[in-house]
Amino acid sequence: MSIAARSCLSIKRTFELEIVLILRGFFSFNSRYSSVICLFIMLLSLAASDSFPSNLSGDTQDANLVRYAILATFTLQVYDYIITFGDEVQYVWRWRKAPCRQLPFLLNRYLPFITVTSATYFLLFNPDQNLCRPAHFFVAGIALLGAIIAECTLFLRVYAAYDRSRTMLILLLTLTIISILGSFVNTALYINKSTTLDIGLYRVGCLYVYRLKIEWISLVVLIVCESSAFLLFIARGISYLRHSNSTTMSLLCKDSLFCFVCIIGYSVVNLLFQFFASDLLCDALLIPQSVLHQTLCAHSFLRIRRSHEANFVSVDGLAVGAHHKAYRSHY
Repeated sequence: MSIAARSCLSIKRTFELEIVLILRGFFSFNSRYSSVICLFIMLLSLAASDSFPSNLSGDTQDANLVRYAILATFTLQVYDYIITFGDEVQYVWRWRKAPCRQLPFLLNRYLPFITVTSATYFLLFNPDQNLCRPAHFFVAGIALLGAIIAECTLFLRVYAAYDRSRTMLILLLTLTIISILGSFVNTALYINKSTTLDIGLYRVGCLYVYRLKIEWISLVVLIVCESSAFLLFIARGISYLRHSNSTTMSLLCKDSLFCFVCIIGYSVVNLLFQFFASDLLCDALLIPQSVLHQTLCAHSFLRIRRSHEANFVSVDGLAVGAHHKAYRSHY
């Protein structure tokens, strides 16, 4: 049995598990890394099944996998929203200081809903095949925009950690321009060379075949930019922690490390899909990665706000805020 066949059933089972988790989420709002855990369960379950029907064609198995991946991501997003809504109300909507600083959180919190809802509709329910082509550009564009916003959130954190240094601003703007131009141009070419597929199994929904697998270039750009920003932030954090026992900076370093490991790990999995998966399956996890990236940023924002209330530390959700005054003298 092929990996795609086993993947299809395992992701279907993951989707069913997430339905149960949603019901539990109505009664529990304290899960910290639930969204990440569920997404990694989806990845680690690729070879978990040995009982998928063997009489289905390869295209049908791959189509099922793509659809279940989107369904699992949509379910996960709803579940994550339910279990963290209480924190959002407490630490965002009731926060009276500097409302403009809520914007990064709101973008990372709600843009994934547009991404995964539109992807779910067009992949599973769209009745008009003439809309598949423009819908493909729209969904991919929103997903890529979400990844760029999450990346810029990290860059803002690095910029603030370096006390808004002009040199750091120039460096981060350069990384941002490279990331935006490289990713959007490459993704546009990647989608432009794709075609729609009709395997005669579904009456509605859009399926795409990618003849020119070059999205790995965007993934490499993402890995390079994320790695650069992460190393800069960790270097600053370690230097600062030598002179101050800051709970907030320690939390930011831990969050940054966790986010970095998750995003780089997921990017590596997507690289493998680009190189070794079928033309239909190669982008099955790109939208889940975009959703994961923004979800991690939103969770980090909430944990920083929670730390503020617990330790009476002034932070802005992106960096260490008032703590900069404590370590400016060292730099």
